[in-house]
Amino acid sequence: MGEQESTASTIISFAQNLEEQSLKFYEELAQKFAEYRETFLSFIKESKTNKVSIMRSYQETVTDAFETGFSFKGLNLSEYAVDTKILKNNDIADALEKAIELEDKTSRYYSVVAQKSKGLLATISTDFARISEKRRKRKPILESLLAKISACRLIK
Repeated sequence: MGEQESTASTIISFAQNLEEQSLKFYEELAQKFAEYRETFLSFIKESKTNKVSIMRSYQETVTDAFETGFSFKGLNLSEYAVDTKILKNNDIADALEKAIELEDKTSRYYSVVAQKSKGLLATISTDFARISEKRRKRKPILESLLAKISACRLIK
């Protein structure tokens, strides 16, 4: 999934996949790192809401005629792909670094799609901008957790 012409359907599918990967990733983190469970559960809940919003926006906005006639030129989806696999030997710092990368890439993806669809797909543009902002706000939370963990390790 690189720089080929991306239809609205492709963009929506990619977004839904990002949210599904995020759900699974944060579910795994919530199970593996119980002390941060509530933070990860809040991200899971938000991603579930995002998934519904993305699909609803698409179904309410995009028509078949529009779908075949519009593309997101220059959007390289591979730039926003993230490996969300957690290895057994990953500690919380490794997991948080991966989570920060996930939130950075997904928030940028939603922002770019919002910009590219502005004026033509008002609902998608608005929803993706809102989701981008929500995902962007996760990053400082994760960075703060990582900083606390790193500080604790320095003290020990």
